[in-house]
Amino acid sequence: MRGIHIGASAIAGGRDIAIGFAVTTIVVLAGATLWPHTGVAGTINAPKCDPLAATSCSNQPISASISLSRSPSGELVLQTRSDALGRFQIYDLTPGRYCLFAVGDGGFQGMTCFEVTSGQVTAVHLVLAMPSMRICLAATDRIATPAGAVLITQVRPGMMVWTRDASGRRVAAPVLAVTHTPAAAGQQILRLALSDGRVVEASSGHPTVTGRRVGDLAPGDLLDGSRVSTIEELAYAGATWDLLPAGPSGSYWANDVLLRSTLGGSAEQRPQQ
Repeated sequence: MRGIHIGASAIAGGRDIAIGFAVTTIVVLAGATLWPHTGVAGTINAPKCDPLAATSCSNQPISASISLSRSPSGELVLQTRSDALGRFQIYDLTPGRYCLFAVGDGGFQGMTCFEVTSGQVTAVHLVLAMPSMRICLAATDRIATPAGAVLITQVRPGMMVWTRDASGRRVAAPVLAVTHTPAAAGQQILRLALSDGRVVEASSGHPTVTGRRVGDLAPGDLLDGSRVSTIEELAYAGATWDLLPAGPSGSYWANDVLLRSTLGGSAEQRPQQ
């Protein structure tokens, strides 16, 4: 009987140890899951049709190679890849400013910069474009904001810019994404002068709010309520830029000329707990 009692005690003790180990494991795993991360997570998308051949395009998730650096030309921090649904996550980052450059299957590219805050995950939903589309603005263009005109190179996600709501009213909205792409060799940009004195520089494929491309305009055509006086082709070097404001129209004013973003409407960037 004593042997049986000892055996039962040993079994009970082993069971208690196993239960204790299981509870400890659950607590550790739960702590790892609930403990606030510091990093970035989001999705990568690309147009499912050629925006030069259609006035509207929807975006779809895309698998892309992702490079993370401290600045657009800074030292590489790490590389990863989004999955088939365009999802990615990068945790355990040191707080600070980062830039994410993505290259998707088929040659789509895009970049955006953002801040990483301790204990938070910054959500970045990036829309890629084809560099060969040449659909962006010159670096010298200035974007209209409630605080005054700002060079497009200085626009950052989260900044407030002027856009139009669904009824066409001028409203302030935050910037969801900013991208820029190195100009191709021999690339040219168009300089459009309007009869009221406004001047804007954009690549030929950049869309207007009516759906026409800048390159389709001719002297005498209307652009944002004024007639086009002259159109010049200029050699261009550096990077071309674009931004996406929140709201249904995707429109903004560059050098006080109303244009439409090429980035669609599925990008956002915001800190999360």
